[in-house]
Amino acid sequence: MTTKELTELPAQAANKKKENKRFFGQLKKNPPKGLDGLMSDLHDAEFQRTDCLDCANCCKTTGPLFTHT
Repeated sequence: MTTKELTELPAQAANKKKENKRFFGQLKKNPPKGLDGLMSDLHDAEFQRTDCLDCANCCKTTGPLFTHT
């Protein structure tokens, strides 16, 4: 993704907030088989395309997560 696309992404998400909420609600109620694998593949593909440091939104919005192992 280009830097311009990254800066426009929050506005695009806000414009489709109701639609996205409905979609993810339906997905949560009835997740398709293989969803985790599909999301993992999409995640990997996007991070090959997008430099994480150009966006850095995860770093801004998500704190560290500690779990007991």
